[in-house]
Amino acid sequence: MKIIGLTGPSGAGKSTLATLATARGWAVIDCDRTAHAVYAEDKILCIQLAEAFGQEILNSAGQIDRKRLALRAFSSKEATMRLNRVALPRIVIRIEQQISNCSAQFCLLDAPTLYESGLSTRCDSVIAVLASERKRQSRIMTRDSLTLEEVALRLSAGKPDKFYRQRADYILENDGSAEAFIQQASRLLETIEKE
Repeated sequence: MKIIGLTGPSGAGKSTLATLATARGWAVIDCDRTAHAVYAEDKILCIQLAEAFGQEILNSAGQIDRKRLALRAFSSKEATMRLNRVALPRIVIRIEQQISNCSAQFCLLDAPTLYESGLSTRCDSVIAVLASERKRQSRIMTRDSLTLEEVALRLSAGKPDKFYRQRADYILENDGSAEAFIQQASRLLETIEKE
């Protein structure tokens, strides 16, 4: 099995590429979805995050309110690093279980924090999807129903494009039409399959 990492900043278009990979028969591990499940189910992580970011990130049932956590965790680069230090080790355990259960020829790890989590070392190659800040801002506002201020906070906590350009094996630019990106991404997946 080949493990291909998929990363890039929020709103760049990673999910479009993941959908194309699924249609080609690839197994796709959505690390964001896995993280959300861990936040909901892992009581120890819940306690650790409340200690790191304050009890205000918990809802009335004592579970993580992801929107409140995001406001705190993306308020600065230091806070985002703190979130990663606390949460990523527990999330990676779950992702490693998913990888070990994967039987497809190609497994795509759709992971915004692929490098920060250390999961990049599990990958045969890495694809980074990039897009202009304006495009990403628009996509995030539409996708997540966030205000402009909330989106700006999230974008400022992310890594610059240079971070991905220096590390990824393949770079896909997603600033044009959806059709152009789909064609470009499909060609890349086909190339990887032939390697």
